[in-house]
Amino acid sequence: MKPTTNQALALVFFGTTADAGLKVYDWIEAQLVARYPQMTVRRAFTSQMVIRRLQERGIAVPNLPELLAEFKQQQITEVAVLPLLIVPGQEFGKITAALAAEPELASVCAAPLLTTDQDIDAVIAALEPEIPAGIPTVIGCHGNEQYGQFNHEIRQFA
Repeated sequence: MKPTTNQALALVFFGTTADAGLKVYDWIEAQLVARYPQMTVRRAFTSQMVIRRLQERGIAVPNLPELLAEFKQQQITEVAVLPLLIVPGQEFGKITAALAAEPELASVCAAPLLTTDQDIDAVIAALEPEIPAGIPTVIGCHGNEQYGQFNHEIRQFA
């Protein structure tokens, strides 16, 4: 179905060059296209390195500023951004900067998965049934220089 509104949903991933990962992104995008057929649904990557490597393979994926420019050309005036990121680190900063640079677009942006302590508790509660009892388990992600608060232990299971 062709979108019928001036609204768009931008799915923003760090990105991947793995074919299996791209298939997962395809699946996520297809689910949202089916759920919101009236909206334009597109993806963007934050990693220019990933974008460049995909371009070398003939696969075009825009970064968010490029996608927002395309939306404006299509007369889209409202954009919802869904960052598929774990923490609000450096890549999330790229997203918020891109949105700030386009004040004429009405936009909303969801938070990454682990933004608050409550988010961390909810994810741990959801994963807990899958964690074997009595086996030390580490759940984590890498940090970065810009957002040092995410470079520490997230949670420890005893």
